[in-house]
Amino acid sequence: MELKFTIEFYEKLNKKCPVIEYLKKQTQKTEDKILAYLHNLSIFQAFRQEPYSRQIEKKLRELRVETKEGSHRIFYFMIINKRIILLHAFSKKTKKTPRMETKKALEYMEEYLSRCK
Repeated sequence: MELKFTIEFYEKLNKKCPVIEYLKKQTQKTEDKILAYLHNLSIFQAFRQEPYSRQIEKKLRELRVETKEGSHRIFYFMIINKRIILLHAFSKKTKKTPRMETKKALEYMEEYLSRCK
């Protein structure tokens, strides 16, 4: 099975990766499940569509991961050369995605894109 997309972790100017920081705070079982979903996101078209993933705003998308510990969301976007950039992750505690989380991911996306110019 060949990887269709490459997964990259967004790195802030302070060299910290929000998604990696989030993963470090999870139980091993939850981290393993999230990493499995990320792997599937890179390979299978179905994981880039509902119910696993959905478009939030502009190019911003979210990957949905449900575990016994709760609902996890990983914001990402796709760019040329078949790359998926992981921006931000959080535990979802309400039915609607908090605007603050979306705003943070959009800011990270804009910063990433501005560095690529």
